[in-house]
Amino acid sequence: MKNKRIEYFDALKGFAIILVVFCHHVVLNGESILGNIVMSFAWAAVPCFFMVTGGLLHKAKEFSWKKWLIRMFKIYAGMVVWKLLYWIFYTIIGDVSTSIGELINYLFLMGKIVGVDTGPIWFIETYLQILLFFPITYQLYSRSKIGYTVFLLGYTFVFGILRNAMCLVGIDVEPLMSLTSIFSESTNMLFYCILGVLLLHYRQEITDYFNAKSLRKWIPLILIIIGGIGMMLIKYSYTGSFRWYGIYVEDGYNRISTILMAVGLYLSFSLEIIPNKCTSLLARLGSHTMGIFYLHYPVMIVLKWIVAKLVVNIYDYYSFQLNVIQTLVVVVICCGITVVAKKIPIVKNLFA
Repeated sequence: MKNKRIEYFDALKGFAIILVVFCHHVVLNGESILGNIVMSFAWAAVPCFFMVTGGLLHKAKEFSWKKWLIRMFKIYAGMVVWKLLYWIFYTIIGDVSTSIGELINYLFLMGKIVGVDTGPIWFIETYLQILLFFPITYQLYSRSKIGYTVFLLGYTFVFGILRNAMCLVGIDVEPLMSLTSIFSESTNMLFYCILGVLLLHYRQEITDYFNAKSLRKWIPLILIIIGGIGMMLIKYSYTGSFRWYGIYVEDGYNRISTILMAVGLYLSFSLEIIPNKCTSLLARLGSHTMGIFYLHYPVMIVLKWIVAKLVVNIYDYYSFQLNVIQTLVVVVICCGITVVAKKIPIVKNLFA
């Protein structure tokens, strides 16, 4: 029997995937302030995915080595197949020259190939790193519930998030980073996973707290606004402008402002503050996010080519509105392909 889906988790994922698509292959006008605000806000999307992932993984009543190995194999094998498809796609549309050794390293050993943009696949690679440590984090959580889990949360916060704040004030902490080599680049996302574990564990207590006084339900929105302002100020600190200008925030996932936005978003859905109609629609979308993750890069490229060839090169007229339209069209196309693909035996495993 399949586990019953948690609607507010799916709704959160649905909203997050829209933000993810919005900030890739952007067609924003460089002068856009609104576009810059949404781009800064979008940094909270991927952390939300890992918060949901952490909560769901540790929600299991018991740990099974068999289930863990099967999950690891399915995610890894799916990633290999998708990377192969990406390589074929970019080889067809571009000039990609690859040796056998480079292809093997690319497919199986997390390698890169010049000319093959595997942008969203970093998420899957990080997910695999999180899964690799799951037997340890689950035992810490199941045996202590809080003690070891809070310790790990603090550890990953200090070495995955706080170091950026220290660097901003001129403190060199890079020599200290060798202590976190066991987690590699996934330390920040492991932090969001553990944070998701605690938020789910204390969901009832958190809900009771917010329900006690109606004004407290504004706190999630306040966290989002404060975090968003913080991200805008961070970008302003090294660009001197509140406009987009095609510049991404450096180390966007490792910012305290991102934590505030991600927690605010998470609580907004967990506390069911979002209207039911919106939640239901987003939940449907959120159940197909894996397919959208993998598909949206190539779909964007093909869509731009079709529009430029058959209509007009509207991408010469970059704007916030155009980026919104592109996002919605790509999400709908990818979601449609995913829904159909999930009905095909074997193929469905690439989208689950």
